[in-house]
Amino acid sequence: MQEDIADKAIRLERLQNIQEILNTSDPGEIQALFSAVSKERQANAPVINLQDVFHSHDMQMAGVSNLQLSHVGDDLRIQFELNNLSDGTLSGSIQIYFVTQQANVIEARGDENELTFEIQRFRRVNSLLKLPSGMEFEAIFALRVVIGNDDGDVLFIQSYPVHNILTS
Repeated sequence: MQEDIADKAIRLERLQNIQEILNTSDPGEIQALFSAVSKERQANAPVINLQDVFHSHDMQMAGVSNLQLSHVGDDLRIQFELNNLSDGTLSGSIQIYFVTQQANVIEARGDENELTFEIQRFRRVNSLLKLPSGMEFEAIFALRVVIGNDDGDVLFIQSYPVHNILTS
């Protein structure tokens, strides 16, 4: 508890110093304060393993082509061609995830009828995606498409940066 109190006392002293600097309105001191805060934030920034965030997987059984994302009111519309690269009929489901600027991965809610499939050759997928409550579109860095078969095997995983697929 004493360590916690000491840490909080240091934090309180810093905040009081910040308040004092802001009250003096000296531009030089304010600039120095903001640069110190920026350096502290950079030092405390979490390390993100981009290989974990952007891993891909392809069993050459299903493929995605012509993927596009567009705004439809408060929602998003994803459209693409789902291709059957295997011999015979392919059936399963598609999951879409939002990858945020902070590398969080959040499952997107879409039209279940559009995101399940049974195809011989290819199928056009066209589904509305609901943004999670409180999430702004600008927070999304990429979309991850995961295709699985009815046996639960993952056939395809790929992430697509939003700026590459966004249409007007």
